Amino acid sequence: MGDPWDWGTFREEQADLPTGTLHYARAGEGPPLIVLHSAAGPRPSPVMHALAARHDVHMLTAPGFSGTPRHRGVDDIAGLARMVGSFLERFGKPVDVMGESFGGWLALRVALHFPQAVDHLVLEGPAGLREEQPAPGVPRIFAREATAPAAGPYLDANRAAFAAYGGGVFDAELAGRLGEIQARTLVLMGTEEEVIPASTGRRLKAGIPHSHLTYVYGAGHGLEYDAPERVGPLIARYLERGEAFLVRQAS
Repeated sequence: MGDPWDWGTFREEQADLPTGTLHYARAGEGPPLIVLHSAAGPRPSPVMHALAARHDVHMLTAPGFSGTPRHRGVDDIAGLARMVGSFLERFGKPVDVMGESFGGWLALRVALHFPQAVDHLVLEGPAGLREEQPAPGVPRIFAREATAPAAGPYLDANRAAFAAYGGGVFDAELAGRLGEIQARTLVLMGTEEEVIPASTGRRLKAGIPHSHLTYVYGAGHGLEYDAPERVGPLIARYLERGEAFLVRQAS
């Protein structure tokens, strides 16, 4: 994988798409789960390892991230969504999709443009819907710095790729079409979030017909590292039980 992280059972695979070769990391068995990464690039978080215990996890690498080449004609978030949509066609049925930050923005676009391909949708502090100016200073990514991952070798290049795809802008088209998203959606926001404004969670809850907004106490933007022991089981229950995840199971 070319980085210092522990990828465990994840293995590198590729898919030949009309626009070029898509790289992804795959592990686990069970229902397919497509994971779309943040601006930092794909990372094998504790949550990813846990989900691979019950899902066939595909962690896609957006072209241009982690040293991969860009794809012809894939120049913005809409192009990325079309690329992911062509990958989802391989499954021949709706699959679960989750995205973190930049990946959450992309996941929303995929669910909007390919409703027949997405079953459950999980969004962790999704980008793309910020109207407010960010607060001055450098926002904290992690509320628990002790558990934050080491920076990968492609961090600067990944940030440049994020900007090239339009990262940081307000996606007015998406904001105006949230009501068209039919996937059952779980939105996760940390109570210590400093990167994505709280208004994003409220906008998604109000706009997407079948959506739930859940706050993770004490977590920042890096939910999968700040609170893996809560975020992992929460996502797993949602993917397994749908809306019934809100009902406490009998002991």
